[in-house]
Amino acid sequence: MRASALWGTGGRGPRKIGSICAVVALALCLPLAAGARSSSLRTHSTTVPPSLVSAALAHPQQMFDVIIQSAGDSGSADVARTVRGTVRSRVVKRQFRALRSVSASVTGAGLLRLAKRRGIYAITPNSRVTSTVTNPQKWPSATEIDWYWGSTFAKAGAATIAIVDSGIDNSNKQFGDRLLTQVDFTPSAASTRADGRGHGTFVAGVAASAGRFGGAAPNAKLVSLKVFDDLGRGTTSDVLRATDWILQNKDKYGIKVANFSLQTGIATSFRFDPLDRALEQLWQSGVVVVAAAGNYGVDGAPSGVLFSPANDPFVITVGAVDVGGDTPTANDTNAPWSAYGYTVDGFAKPEVGAPGRYVDEWVPANTSLAVERPSAVIRDGMELSGTSFAAPVVSGIAADLLGAHPDWTPDQVKGAIMRAATVIRRADPFSVGVGEVDIRDALENKTPPPNPNAGLNQFLVPDPSGGPYQVFDSASWLKAAQDNASWNTASWVNASWNTASWNSASWNTASWNTESFLSASWNTASWLKVLAVDNAAKETGGEG
Repeated sequence: MRASALWGTGGRGPRKIGSICAVVALALCLPLAAGARSSSLRTHSTTVPPSLVSAALAHPQQMFDVIIQSAGDSGSADVARTVRGTVRSRVVKRQFRALRSVSASVTGAGLLRLAKRRGIYAITPNSRVTSTVTNPQKWPSATEIDWYWGSTFAKAGAATIAIVDSGIDNSNKQFGDRLLTQVDFTPSAASTRADGRGHGTFVAGVAASAGRFGGAAPNAKLVSLKVFDDLGRGTTSDVLRATDWILQNKDKYGIKVANFSLQTGIATSFRFDPLDRALEQLWQSGVVVVAAAGNYGVDGAPSGVLFSPANDPFVITVGAVDVGGDTPTANDTNAPWSAYGYTVDGFAKPEVGAPGRYVDEWVPANTSLAVERPSAVIRDGMELSGTSFAAPVVSGIAADLLGAHPDWTPDQVKGAIMRAATVIRRADPFSVGVGEVDIRDALENKTPPPNPNAGLNQFLVPDPSGGPYQVFDSASWLKAAQDNASWNTASWVNASWNTASWNSASWNTASWNTESFLSASWNTASWLKVLAVDNAAKETGGEG
């Protein structure tokens, strides 16, 4: 049996909505008020909202942020010259060439003078805009996802996310018509509902809900691949079938991200683990794979990251951050049960952290998850903790990045997410990798992202069996790693990374215990008794 990568209960209510940053927008224009005191303003064709005219007259020295549109055939450069030649502030912030307009900061007196100039069609406030997506919690602010909801980037849409879990229930329509298909890989008659467990719906909500608890990618399309039955039970073969389905159907549904909030129950080497090898095929085919680190840490101490698929060095492994206080990230820490440390093969995991403690999302009524954890049931859903719910934050961000950069490879997405992460100084060293994810920095950085998988890629070779994707030559890699523990240093000694929290010394280890481990645990019988269970953090109180 297998179980999802772990959750817990919390005892807190909703948190405050994070602030949404203003972006440039064209406000609704109204004709100049008939009662305005300047006759020259009324004789020109410039449109200025009455409230803006009144404010400029009352505060001639105050600065006003405005959008200035051109009239006739004038372009944005012409408007910029007019502004600079008319007003004292001479602050033109940005030109919008295709729109033939500019944003500027001008005094009230300068605004009134500018309204008299020919060639100006309208002057309107650079007003604050908000998104219809909301979430009364702190985690969207900590990751700047609330900024994304109201940004121009959100208009580009997002890539399709495959949720490999217990299914998705869309009866409350929080995903609209974005749930493209649902495929059940559980044994016949094992499930009677779209998501009798509730876990997959919760995970999908964090990734892509547009309901009361907005997700990281509220425009993303979803594909539900059900591998857990109504009691949260599944097998490795179920997940392998889902992975094979993604490879065969990814182009049909536009799948570019796959979320695996689950884990096996035996510590393994990625060199031989069938799930790791399958997910590497997804990665090489162009699908970003995001995996939960696991919840078997104790009191914030290193636990190692021992189970697939979180142990695979190619994928993005996500640890859980405990969001604290009102200042984004300043008081954040690693969740005490979030797994981190080295894999069996010596790779440091996770790469990044995301909010995963006391997360609220909608869950359908009478699911086995709600029955097992009645204290976690809140109005409109449940409040749960676990790396299961940190992972879809990153899956949503990955989908958003691919909406803006549809030609990016999984390596580039991983590099952009890691480069933009915020160092969490109150977290235990390496517990959340390079830091907590930040979508704004990832989207606004225009330079090519570094490649965290550069060292691994040198061991990719054509598939000997003739498959379409490259495969990892584990024998060559193991020899190189045994001969030189710093084989991967070049990928990590790089100014792009947060060296305060991650460096080459932490990435590699000289202890290669793979062979001794394998002889004890790799056989058919061990696969039949997978031991993973829902060892959730049974916690209450705190904020996040």
